[in-house]
Amino acid sequence: MFRGLEIIQRNDGTAGGTRSIYLKNAANITILDCTFVGGTNSYYGVYMDTGEGLAISSSKFLDFGKFAVYIYYASYIIVSNNIFRDCYVAVHIAGMGRDVYGVVAGNVIYYTHDFATDTAILVGGISRHVAILGNVFDTSSNDAPCIEVQGQG
Repeated sequence: MFRGLEIIQRNDGTAGGTRSIYLKNAANITILDCTFVGGTNSYYGVYMDTGEGLAISSSKFLDFGKFAVYIYYASYIIVSNNIFRDCYVAVHIAGMGRDVYGVVAGNVIYYTHDFATDTAILVGGISRHVAILGNVFDTSSNDAPCIEVQGQG
């Protein structure tokens, strides 16, 4: 369990593949009440690569130039009750043909300036069984879609 962490990963210069928390082949991980601060070129707040069982709740993700939460080829995912501010993509789930069984619910996603964004929540790579419920979006400072599903979702 990761609880009460504050990770400041300010990267406003050269692009880099930075990850605040990197989970590879991990299982049953909980991230609770944490704060992640990125920068223009900060890539990932939480990156899960191949795993099972991840819950991210009651955390803040601020100013990520790429992905605040990136889930790749993982299943049993819950991203709930978080705040995402000025993140290029708040949550990206890439199941790569896998049954993800994921829930993205009760998050607040907003932008405070004209920030170049992609999509607030992106489900792609043929991710099956993903529910997006009760999130609040304020993308009024840009014209990006709030939710994008690519392939089966």
